[in-house]
Amino acid sequence: MYICICKGVTDREIVQEVEAGARSIDDVKVKTGCSSQCGKCLFRASKLVQDTLHGHRGGNGSDLLTGSS
Repeated sequence: MYICICKGVTDREIVQEVEAGARSIDDVKVKTGCSSQCGKCLFRASKLVQDTLHGHRGGNGSDLLTGSS
């Protein structure tokens, strides 16, 4: 699923960056450009980074749409 439309960044790309060593949304931003243009994806991308860091797999941010966690 696309997380950042402006830069064409998917949830899989963000997870791969975290698995490769990214530890924050700023690290992901440097590598992918995610949330560096309009910023509308920042909350969802940040949540995905945190979920991935804390082992909550399946967290593509879609729970933000439904309100579940």
